[in-house]
Amino acid sequence: MREVIERAETVTRTTVRRGPAKLRLPEDIYEWQHALAQLQNAVRAGRLAGFHEVLMRYLEATAAVVRERQEHIEQRVAGLVPAPRPPRPQGSKKKRRKRR
Repeated sequence: MREVIERAETVTRTTVRRGPAKLRLPEDIYEWQHALAQLQNAVRAGRLAGFHEVLMRYLEATAAVVRERQEHIEQRVAGLVPAPRPPRPQGSKKKRRKRR
């Protein structure tokens, strides 16, 4: 037996969420190339007013972190900062002796 469909209805729902949207970063080189090309086109078209100022601010903050990390590495090489300790073995001494 066949069913006859007399009419079909389409229901569209719109959901508005408050707060920042979740950002999904590109995962491989091709996605990065595509995302950067879109960003470049948007900047050239003037759709991102003030983009250069925001970009410079983030680049300066990133450079400061890189400089700080580089200084820390140089101090460690010079022996001014002790190297991190290796992780301690898990379990009690008695259990470790049994394992040997």
